[in-house]
Amino acid sequence: MIQEKQVIIKPENVLPVASLQELRERMLDPRAYGSCAKSIPGECIGCPAFARCERPDKGKGRPVNGGVRITKSDARGGGIREDVMACFVYWQRKDAEESTGSLWDWIADEGQEITIRGSEPSRKDAAGNPLPGSGYQDTFKAITVPQFLGLNENKKLVQAAYQAAIMKKHHEKKRLEMREAAMAPPAGSIVNGETVGDDTAGKPKRR
Repeated sequence: MIQEKQVIIKPENVLPVASLQELRERMLDPRAYGSCAKSIPGECIGCPAFARCERPDKGKGRPVNGGVRITKSDARGGGIREDVMACFVYWQRKDAEESTGSLWDWIADEGQEITIRGSEPSRKDAAGNPLPGSGYQDTFKAITVPQFLGLNENKKLVQAAYQAAIMKKHHEKKRLEMREAAMAPPAGSIVNGETVGDDTAGKPKRR
């Protein structure tokens, strides 16, 4: 029986980067990269928010971004703002934030618009710099919720997938060589009338 060396997996990214199926298709180890799946020790990092997640494609889809409306409680300073965040961040923080009296609502999916609140100087010079003594005023800007950076867009993950494909071919070649070596007859055996490992086999004998 061929004994293979045990490989110790070091997590590269504990937060989800793709669906579990995508990781497997790209030969990225689920033990090293987070995914939209239930965490199974020793098999799959999964998603830290899996138990709390309420998405309809839970466990099957990919991570997504969303537009979130945050209504702060008085204990948090009050006020309302909208922001963009990944689904696993939203589900991880929602309960803790709402326990203080705040409200966290998912209001927009990828490709939809939300309004981001900012601020700018109330008086500026021609270059856009604030004038002395100028105060600040609120600004509101509509933005489109961007798509979550997937495997095809994340250069680091593209490189990792390419490297994984090369390593897989390398290991498969090594396993095949080991299997062939294990099945080969030992030196000195007689095969088809010739001695295995004998350099003189098949050569005409001198008289």
